[in-house]
Amino acid sequence: MNQNPGTAALCGCFLLTAATLLQGQTNSGVGLSLFFQNGTMPPTTLYGNANRYLQELDITSKTAASPVDVGIEPLKLLPDMASLNWNGVHLVEEEWKPSAAGKFTRVRYYRGALWMQRSSTFTITPVDANGTATGTAITADAGWDDRIRESTDDAWVRRFTARQTATGCPAKNDCTGASYTAQAVISFRDAMLPQNRARAVATNAASLELRWSESNFIYRLAINHAPVPASYGYGLQPSLELVNGPVGGRTYFLAGETVQLRIVLKDNAGHRLHPSGSLPTYAQVSSGADPSGIRYYNPNLNPQLYYAFKHREANGLVTISGPTDRMTTSKLSVTNSFAPQVITASVPTDGFSALVVGYPPLSVTRNGGPADTPVSDIVSFTLPFDALPGTYVAALKARREFGGEALNKGAMIRLQVGGVNVTGASPKIGGCQDCHEGRSAFPNVLHGLPDTTPCAACHTSATFIGAYDQRVHTIHDRSNRFDENINECSTCHRQIPSGQANGIVIHTQSNSQPKP
Repeated sequence: MNQNPGTAALCGCFLLTAATLLQGQTNSGVGLSLFFQNGTMPPTTLYGNANRYLQELDITSKTAASPVDVGIEPLKLLPDMASLNWNGVHLVEEEWKPSAAGKFTRVRYYRGALWMQRSSTFTITPVDANGTATGTAITADAGWDDRIRESTDDAWVRRFTARQTATGCPAKNDCTGASYTAQAVISFRDAMLPQNRARAVATNAASLELRWSESNFIYRLAINHAPVPASYGYGLQPSLELVNGPVGGRTYFLAGETVQLRIVLKDNAGHRLHPSGSLPTYAQVSSGADPSGIRYYNPNLNPQLYYAFKHREANGLVTISGPTDRMTTSKLSVTNSFAPQVITASVPTDGFSALVVGYPPLSVTRNGGPADTPVSDIVSFTLPFDALPGTYVAALKARREFGGEALNKGAMIRLQVGGVNVTGASPKIGGCQDCHEGRSAFPNVLHGLPDTTPCAACHTSATFIGAYDQRVHTIHDRSNRFDENINECSTCHRQIPSGQANGIVIHTQSNSQPKP
């Protein structure tokens, strides 16, 4: 069977099912999320005595800013990068992004180093206060860069790369006076074999020591132990509740009416993470004052599709879009991305409507609004006056990091607008399940949901988040584990599209070692 991690982007966005909501703590135990930055990570409390397996690992090291452009050479001198085999590393892609004051940011991506390609493993050893191993180590096989082995690889996503960022470039292709940083990113996530790898962490363990087969460096995480809190435990079950129904006894909303939805976040046992009526403020989440572990948008990560930290971005959004049978990649140019509701698709331009609301509001998370602004758990949408009749989808995505576990989850509900006639989706792609099944099925990756219907609401071709088709092609084009011909459109498209495929820039298969 062909297993391809990149194909995740082809079909997965939102769906509300019982199986989806139960993702998180499995029969195998609780997944561990580790995030080492320049060799360190803040202490973590493990609650209860559940077995643990490696669900999500990010190792990153970043150089100090420099006025001199020396590529990624300074990375090779950092303590946790110095022992890596950098032979073969080379530039594979360059992009330019507009930044403040009319300037530009140039980002260059590097691949091909032996440590980026070779098969490697991670071992997590619990140690006591004296540094003596206690209990059984947790292991994870990262496999190779250019293939995925269903029977042995322990994660669906394996992306080892480096990038250099030049900020303050006065114009495209001109970085005079710019500031340069370099960063290595080792990303490994979406466990496929937790039932084989989960192990108990001894209660006398004071820290976890992570060893990587490619490196001589030992990463250490101090841990504490505590009982599972009475208020809530592990897992994340998000849902959307309709607050106001259609007026006048109707079973459908009319164009121009207001739709109110409540965001409900619970653990796997069904306990609410916050009292009904409000969510924590941006300041409470950013400072760590909110104990629930809910995460909001983090501007400090410099996330980049495929290459770095999109799974940790925690961009809390709710959308409404439809009719479902008319939805496709939006062409609308977003004019106000900080409005209370952002219009990302319109009937005159796209043939359907799409609205996005952020929680906290985008004016806070993206435009510098007061971080202590109260956050309601109710979001409001005003349906466009030209909204076409049919079935609409409302979708939510959320992230939680609690007690060493991190989960990206979502939820979806459908509602009628303009009449009772139900409209289905008309997807232009299919066959995703040929690669995504079992632990690699969409409920276990991406936003945690397999239905593509609402994807076009956020992923527009304008500047808001980035076109859906471009994002899909970008991931598959850059993944050496996607072993189909990226130019063979019939692999995924039910009808062959015309024109240039957005996002296909490079072909990373050339960066791979020959398969033994």
